[in-house]
Amino acid sequence: MGQAPDQRARQPERHRALFTRFLLLVEQHFLEHWSLEQYASRLGLSTPRLNRLARAESGRSALELVHERLTREACRRLVYIAAPVANVAEELGFADPAYFSRFFKRRIGMNPHRWRQAQLGGPDLAPAAT
Repeated sequence: MGQAPDQRARQPERHRALFTRFLLLVEQHFLEHWSLEQYASRLGLSTPRLNRLARAESGRSALELVHERLTREACRRLVYIAAPVANVAEELGFADPAYFSRFFKRRIGMNPHRWRQAQLGGPDLAPAAT
């Protein structure tokens, strides 16, 4: 048998609350590079169910949301912390600065050093005219 009408009416509210709990967990643990399984387990869900919930509430996968948060933090630190990119990578939980650079470039479209220069008004990034 199906759910009672009032149960179905409360389901979107429960989904939003669960999604909010997921976002709060991401905020608390993104620097630890939790796996989706860890997030799902903490919420009492399977990983596929967590992904369905994330897609239903945001239109993006759970992993995409985690990566978005990590990318936002990387951008923030690259602009506001005057440390070498390798140090920023380590602070963000990346053991390998080269992997961080690849992750960042895949997400933003340029490597962290060039992106930082562009944000801080560094030297012109366009090829020099001859």
